[in-house]
Amino acid sequence: MRRVLIISALAALSLFAAVALGWIGLFSTIAGRGFIKTTLEAQLSSALGGQVKIGALEGDLPGEIILRDVVIADDASPWASVDAITLDWRPFALINKKISVDALSLDGASFLRAPPRQEKADENEPRGAISLPHSLPNISVRKFSLSSLRVAEAIAGREVTLDGAGMLRADDGLLRLRFDASSQSDTDVVNSIIEIDPAANLGVIDVVIASEENGAIASLLGLGGGAFVEASANAPLSAFEAQLAGELGAYGSLNAHLKSDLTAAADLAIDADVSLGDKQDRQRP
Repeated sequence: MRRVLIISALAALSLFAAVALGWIGLFSTIAGRGFIKTTLEAQLSSALGGQVKIGALEGDLPGEIILRDVVIADDASPWASVDAITLDWRPFALINKKISVDALSLDGASFLRAPPRQEKADENEPRGAISLPHSLPNISVRKFSLSSLRVAEAIAGREVTLDGAGMLRADDGLLRLRFDASSQSDTDVVNSIIEIDPAANLGVIDVVIASEENGAIASLLGLGGGAFVEASANAPLSAFEAQLAGELGAYGSLNAHLKSDLTAAADLAIDADVSLGDKQDRQRP
């Protein structure tokens, strides 16, 4: 028995040493960090549909990750950059299938030109009802901050700077999202609160997004005019109803009433009054 215990202890010690050496090799050496940087560039490029280059990977990995001088480009040229992306998170929470972030910040992001257009969705898909996701991933972002996001003069007619902050919690059906942002020139304002609480059978939505014609949001989306979107709801999840109203520049206006049973795997029924603007009219067959 004594021999078995000694062998088991030595095996455990060897395993711990191997894990420790692997940890040091991956997170503390130039080669290990280079591998992580290359992997992140590939993952971000795939997610954004372009080429992403990271100038430097810093921080006390893996709990603190700092990406500096990030450049996002398409086949033509760079269209966005970020001075620093800082992630302070708890990687071991992944063992319990949770993403736990203490703080996430984007500092000095810049849109140098309008983002490349994404491929259009299939116009043959049925409309009038939208299937809602049956579950949400377990994710918590205690603090999110956006500092000095710049939209270039080439996009908005003059440089616009946007700052914002918020939080997110999605856990076992519970959803809490808060995000507020504004531009230094007051051309853009975002105030948003979304709470879905199954235990209280309550859904609350209070969202207002406003952007002038030369604002950051309207310019980035290429709306050809100012935008104002307001969404509101305060209803039981079992008989959920929400109102949505919006003016989307040259694309027109929207007034919609949404209904669904959010406690079941039900579709979202939409009763909408849409007024097409000049841009949308030109895109119709």
